[in-house]
Amino acid sequence: VKIQRPGIRAQICTDLFLLRVMAMAGQQVLQLDTDWVALVDEYGSRLVDELDFSLEARTAQEFAENAAQLGLDASCTTVQPIMQLTTSRVLVTSWVD
Repeated sequence: VKIQRPGIRAQICTDLFLLRVMAMAGQQVLQLDTDWVALVDEYGSRLVDELDFSLEARTAQEFAENAAQLGLDASCTTVQPIMQLTTSRVLVTSWVD
């Protein structure tokens, strides 16, 4: 069972906002060719995706299905998410020894 810490989404969004402000200031002061704001935005987008445990469960299911189709299921152990108990903030999977 994986349970998301209460309030973590708000904390991460605050941190990303502060990183974005720093990126804007740094980009102006240092006059770099790299678009630091776009990098922070892309990073933030991917990080927020990671907070959705239902997405993680679907990805785990897809990985297991792909491994089975490739004949790798005998040599590659994957967890099986229990979708009826999984939400965006709680991930429940089978036990793997």
